[in-house]
Amino acid sequence: MARFETHPRLGATGFRIGALSAFALVLFFATGLCAQPETPLSPEALAAAYYDQGDFDKASEEYEALYEKNPQPLYFERLWKCSVEMGEFKKAEKLVRKHLKTPGGQTVPNRIKLGLTLGMQGDSKKAEEVYESLLSEIDQQPALVYSMAKAFEDVRLYRKAVEAYERAEKTNPGFQFHYQKAQLYGELGEVERVYDEFMELIALNPAYLANVQAMLAQSIGSDPEDEANVMLKKKLLERMQKDDAPMYSDLLVWVFIQETDFDGAFRQLRALDQRYDRGQFELLELGKTAQRLGEFEAAMRCFQYIATECKPPSNQAPQAQVELLETRRLSYERTPESADWSGLSADYASLIAREGLQPNTYEAARQRAEILAFRLGDTTLALDELEALIERSGESNQAAWLSYGDVLAFSGSSASALLAYARVEKSAEGSELADQAKFNRAKLAFREGDFEWATHLFDALKTSTSKAISNDAIDYSVLIRSNTDADSSTEALRLYAKADAFFFRNMPAEAIATLDRLEFAFPDHELADESLWLRSRIAWQRGMVDETLSCLDRLLREQSESIWADDALFEFGLIQITKKGNVEAANKAFLDLLEKHPDSFYTDAARRELRKIRGEELL
Repeated sequence: MARFETHPRLGATGFRIGALSAFALVLFFATGLCAQPETPLSPEALAAAYYDQGDFDKASEEYEALYEKNPQPLYFERLWKCSVEMGEFKKAEKLVRKHLKTPGGQTVPNRIKLGLTLGMQGDSKKAEEVYESLLSEIDQQPALVYSMAKAFEDVRLYRKAVEAYERAEKTNPGFQFHYQKAQLYGELGEVERVYDEFMELIALNPAYLANVQAMLAQSIGSDPEDEANVMLKKKLLERMQKDDAPMYSDLLVWVFIQETDFDGAFRQLRALDQRYDRGQFELLELGKTAQRLGEFEAAMRCFQYIATECKPPSNQAPQAQVELLETRRLSYERTPESADWSGLSADYASLIAREGLQPNTYEAARQRAEILAFRLGDTTLALDELEALIERSGESNQAAWLSYGDVLAFSGSSASALLAYARVEKSAEGSELADQAKFNRAKLAFREGDFEWATHLFDALKTSTSKAISNDAIDYSVLIRSNTDADSSTEALRLYAKADAFFFRNMPAEAIATLDRLEFAFPDHELADESLWLRSRIAWQRGMVDETLSCLDRLLREQSESIWADDALFEFGLIQITKKGNVEAANKAFLDLLEKHPDSFYTDAARRELRKIRGEELL
């Protein structure tokens, strides 16, 4: 078998057919030929049938006869492969030498076959002479490299293909084949050389950076300790020491982002920005990415640099100031026990007063209105400010209309809220914003006990382009259906929906009292997991960390099959690590989530948290 290594495609499985195909062929010969003797197979069809069946001995006989009459390429190709499959390498060599003398037979693939056949016989020296004879032709005609390299690649002689490209580059400096060589080294498993070629490629033309990133994404993972990641970072740092060209730093930033190492990415981008004055666009996007992934400290560093530290002041400063406030808002939702909503609302007002109500501050005005309503309970002022925002920004500001509907629903004005949601659905049709409006409308119907209509809306959202909306819509749909079948009362579900409405309207005492009624009246109801999940959300909103953990723990122990189990595991792990510093409990929760709920919406976030835990343990 060792002699086959020079040509892996001709290995033992190279030209075998499956058992089913072989059986079908046997039936064909056993029935078809006997049933219709007046139409026997042609010599070509008979040879092909034997070949496809894997009967290379008989196929060889048939193709040999066909080849003697007409030495066409197909007959030669299959006759040669039959000889190789049967281990008749000397016969295969004679065939190749004979065919090379036929008109048109002196092709590069056929000459490579001669080298392969010699190699199969163990004569590597003569095989190398054949390959060298081919490669030397590139010295005189560099354009031959395209067909020759491909011919070597087709039979998996990747090193010879690399050598072909290198000879062409040496002969004609205008030729550059870094991309092709990187792919070949990838086939050979020589990752370091792949990276070397990519470095040369972006040095040749920085415009290739996006292409290189796309190709590296197949080998670079999210683990900073992964061997491939470590090697690439090392290569980049070595290049940066010799050449301060920005594309190497850009690629290093990209690697850091894949690893969610926002500190490393920030340092590199800040250095690039200070050296080349790139307008802070990349830093702004980095901050938004960190913000979206819940890395609030990293996001704050990016936005703070843009807002206050750039010299001269950045054109992105107003946007960065808005994002700073938005990051604080998001972080308060994760730390409600220490949130200063009044202070944040005042800071939003100061920003709007300073910059004026204009496009850069429209989002800040919308966020302030939501804080006024949902956190500070001032729905009247919130609605006034949203109306002023819509008047100033235009009727097409669908995000403001969505918030307007939410504040109306929060204040108990359901009919007016439905009109606002319908407006967004119609004006922003096909967008995620429209899906969010429909989802909020469905939740409003659910909280008011209109379960049939709510189910219709939730079902329509199962295919939403937003994974979060789709996931939540499915959960609500399952919840309603499992508690509104023909043989059961909907009273328990109505109590739960009422408690959910109180929770939405920031009336925790009323929500808890309603859940108590639910659990007293229906102690063994299927809504036990829903009740525990909602209790955990109420406790969290009130800053009661221990009570939140207690509810989540009960849910996971008593209702392990709940649709909220993955949500509970993620929240439990996150609270344990961020509030209690309990690495062991957090680690177990995230691992359980990945093992028991591999398709969860939270899997990526759980993996990020596990990587951070591993980093903390290493320290």
